[in-house]
Amino acid sequence: MTTEATKTNRVTLEQALAMPVSELATIPADQIKALMDDVAIIKAAAAKASDMIHSVMEARYAEKATVTRRAKGNDTGTVRLEDDGYTIITDLPKKVVWDDDGLKQVENQLTAMGEPVTDYIKIKREVSESSYKAWPASLQKLFTPHRTVSGGKATYKMEAKKE
Repeated sequence: MTTEATKTNRVTLEQALAMPVSELATIPADQIKALMDDVAIIKAAAAKASDMIHSVMEARYAEKATVTRRAKGNDTGTVRLEDDGYTIITDLPKKVVWDDDGLKQVENQLTAMGEPVTDYIKIKREVSESSYKAWPASLQKLFTPHRTVSGGKATYKMEAKKE
């Protein structure tokens, strides 16, 4: 049986997974691009399948999970359900959002009461990078000693050159 990979002498994804990175780094760029395309197709299919399975689980177990949580006096958290010999573990995490303006008022009240604000409220200071870059150098100079820049994980894309 002749496969597309055999006809074109192309490294398949299955073969690539068995090869050391040092060897893969020497294959022609068009084959690397083909492997990237293969991975993109698999990722898209996996994401679609994962979303579908999540929807199935939601349709099948969400109502039972809600009833079980409420019976325990909870709106969120982990519950265990039984179904056809399986234990289904479903978690609905608690998501808390605080009103920043309201917290500023509480902060002022705590200060007026003589309470240490940082015992109650975690204060996170942020500076917009785009704002920082737009400031005059004299203002940037005040902030620069307190700024650390580091890189994340590099990303790579491949595009065919336009002739």
